[in-house]
Amino acid sequence: MTRSQPFRTLLLAGLAGLAASLPLQATELVLQDGDWTLSCDTDNACIADTFIAIGADDFLRLALERPADPSSDMVLEFHSSLTPPVGGKLRLWVPSEDYRMVGDITKEPSDGKVRFGGITPNEPMMMALKAAATATAVVEMPDGKQTEIAVSLDGFTPVFALMDDAQGRIGRTDAVMIQGPRDPAAGVHRLTLRPGETQTVQSTVTDDRLVRITETRTLDSLADVPDRVVESVAAGPACPLAETLESIGGRFYGIDERSGIWELPCFLGAYQGSFVYAYSILLDGDLNTALLHFQRPPTGEPADDPEIISPVFDPATSRLTSFTRSRGIGDCGRFETYELVFLEGESIGWDAVELREKTDCNGVDDAPESYPLIWKREG
Repeated sequence: MTRSQPFRTLLLAGLAGLAASLPLQATELVLQDGDWTLSCDTDNACIADTFIAIGADDFLRLALERPADPSSDMVLEFHSSLTPPVGGKLRLWVPSEDYRMVGDITKEPSDGKVRFGGITPNEPMMMALKAAATATAVVEMPDGKQTEIAVSLDGFTPVFALMDDAQGRIGRTDAVMIQGPRDPAAGVHRLTLRPGETQTVQSTVTDDRLVRITETRTLDSLADVPDRVVESVAAGPACPLAETLESIGGRFYGIDERSGIWELPCFLGAYQGSFVYAYSILLDGDLNTALLHFQRPPTGEPADDPEIISPVFDPATSRLTSFTRSRGIGDCGRFETYELVFLEGESIGWDAVELREKTDCNGVDDAPESYPLIWKREG
């Protein structure tokens, strides 16, 4: 199904307030990464743009502009020598994400510039651009004649990550790229702007969604687990935690002083057992908890399950592997890999990375990591 966007509101260059303030008068920061450039002024109003030459005489510039105001959205500007007159259309097409944005030209463009306002970080257009490597700009004249222009998205991610950093949005839901807390080990990255100069910097911020673990603690009995966590597990698969924790124990992985995940054994079998993971976070003095579900690889099987078989979680990499034996000797079975990642707001979850499976139980004890690859996440 095509993820199409409703027709945009057309904003001309004379847009009151926002548009008038965004063109940068004295640029204080310039970052070039791949085919995208970031420019920010002393008020941290920023523009991310890319310029494309079309033949010898024509060009297209795509720019996303955003002031530092926490409540501000972005403005997308098409600026091209090929911009159609009234009656034409502009499209931004991301084939790999099955996304199209369409805008009608209803007023005469000013100097080839057409502006679309009200763009938010998590809307379909931004999600599609963040996920893809290339896009296509389509210019359609009133008579239906079209020109397609390839748009590279190389550099899009680091440029917008640095914009988030420059505008103090990292860790907030209004960030474009980094909506979860940053890795504490990375230190505090702030831009040092020098009035009257242009500073060129290298990108040091990435779209890193991995949840970083800062503490590991052993759990020996039910007394080591908060009641709220026990209640969240009981509302799911009803694991007999009093028995399983006494038998093999569990672990707590701290994320920061407010939050962490609880690794708890659920049901134990003859040669393998299942575990569950609960997330807890302290908000306004109240411990909020939720059972984390595993979104299984898209292979046609049930895709949502709170239990995972024989997991091994590595707190150094935030990566979890699961080996489900098809029989006791372990010569066949299913090997899954997940990463613990930040989602929107304060939530976290498991992101499927890879699925391997060996169905030939031939008595050969192959390493599960070498089983035939069934599915692998892109990127």
